[in-house]
Amino acid sequence: MKRTLNLTIDETVIKKAKEYARRRGTSVSRIVEEELDRRTREVYSEPRSDSITARLSGSMTLSDHGKSVDDLLTEALRKNVGLDSD
Repeated sequence: MKRTLNLTIDETVIKKAKEYARRRGTSVSRIVEEELDRRTREVYSEPRSDSITARLSGSMTLSDHGKSVDDLLTEALRKNVGLDSD
């Protein structure tokens, strides 16, 4: 849910921010939101919801076959570089 936040900022900074946002095809609000999100995420170590990890999370599964993840990765690497004896 989006809410309004009133800020008191120097007029020169506002002008620069509006020009910066215009050149990037976005809004000052979006820039401020992204920056505050980035800074607070660093403090609370929260993953970004738009990160590649978040987007791909749960998109694939590994069948176990009694092998460790390291074994599965090594096996895949060996196949990719032509070292597989199968």
